[in-house]
Amino acid sequence: MAGAAYGLEGGEIVLPSPCFTALGRYAEEVGAYVHWVPLTDAKENDLDALAQRVTSRTSLVYVCNPHNPTATLLPGDRVRDFCASMARQTVVFADEAYHEYVDDPRHQSMVPLVQQGANVIVARTFSKLYGLAGLRIGYALTRPDIAERLRAFRMGPLNVLGLVAAKASYNDTAFVATSRKQNTETRQFVQETLNAYGCTFAASHTNFLFANLNHDSSTVAEAFRERGILLAPGRPPYPTWQRITIGTMPEMQRFAETLPDVLNVLD
Repeated sequence: MAGAAYGLEGGEIVLPSPCFTALGRYAEEVGAYVHWVPLTDAKENDLDALAQRVTSRTSLVYVCNPHNPTATLLPGDRVRDFCASMARQTVVFADEAYHEYVDDPRHQSMVPLVQQGANVIVARTFSKLYGLAGLRIGYALTRPDIAERLRAFRMGPLNVLGLVAAKASYNDTAFVATSRKQNTETRQFVQETLNAYGCTFAASHTNFLFANLNHDSSTVAEAFRERGILLAPGRPPYPTWQRITIGTMPEMQRFAETLPDVLNVLD
């Protein structure tokens, strides 16, 4: 919706690369010019480079924290200052899909900027911590006038089943706590597995790891697929890196058992 609302009529949108690409790709489909800005060497949003791409023609700038697909986290005060500054020039889309996983005290939500009336859209989802990915239910927090602009580009009726499930899940605080705890424990297990086989990874604050398995990512993904495990191939400019989603402990134990076999075959 944001890609269409702010990409039409030659809109210019600034996004990090790689990132969750749906907004940028949809904007390009409706005629927008999208500036793709590389991440830093630490695989984090390069806030300075993003800011340098913003001009009087920019209609939207996107930032994701924690970032997808690298799982890295920027300190909340830096992101807040960036969003507040950019919001004085254009609309800022703050993707907080992984907000609920973060236990780092440096992290901050951008919702207070919305409450202050800034040109900010904060996006959240029930697809991650709440476990409702198949129901495709999420939401945005923003000023009423921006919400109206977005609503004009809604592509279908509201997902009533998703709304009911989201309300039930949101209020199930015991499940939320358990989901967060299990993700942390299982992610630690996967990190230890990767360390054991000499695979480096970015510090993760999400329900996935961005790891260098030291082989072409498409080849690695195919080798895992042949063994019944689906991994997302990497994205330029990281040809040997995989995005590894954290599943249940039994699922990740199966990944751990399969990893040495795949690495041995590809070496």
